[in-house]
Parts: sequence; structure tokens; C-alpha cells
Amino acid sequence: MGATSQFVSNMNEFIIIPLIGLLISLATLIFVWGLVEFIHGSGSNPAARETGKKHMMWGIIGLFIMVFAKAIISLFINSFGIDTAPIDNALL
Repeated sequence: MGATSQFVSNMNEFIIIPLIGLLISLATLIFVWGLVEFIHGSGSNPAARETGKKHMMWGIIGLFIMVFAKAIISLFINSFGIDTAPIDNALL
């Protein structure tokens, strides 16, 4: 494996994949927070319901963006034949 392939593989394994995992967790947390706001404000506070809906929408958008980012990174890595064994194991 060349130096460039090793560098890209290490960068993905130690920086990009953990960062994507963190951002997926953050998007999930935002979605759950919006769900709690939506349920908690369901009876008496319509403004809280709207805020909850917006948080849920942005959480879902964030999740889709991270899934697509992972797909684009995988496509890039597979196109150039970079070893993905550490990356695939990190996502299990």
C-alpha cells in the first residue's frame, strides 16, 4: 500500500469515521429533543409543538446528510482501491 493510500486510510479511520459517528449521534439527539418538545407541548403550548417539529426535521436532515457523506466517502475509497478493512470494522 502506498503512502497516500495509507494516509487516506488512517485519516478515515481516526478522523472522518469518528467525526461522522459523533455527528450522527448529535443529529439523533436533536431529533429526540424535538420529539420530547413536540410531545411535551402537545396540549397547551402550540409554539413548543412547532419548535419540536423543526428540531425533528433538522435532526432527520442531519441524519440523511451523514448517511450520504458516508456513502460518498465509501464510493471515493472504493474507486481508488484503498484498503477499507479498518473503516468497515469501525462502523460495525
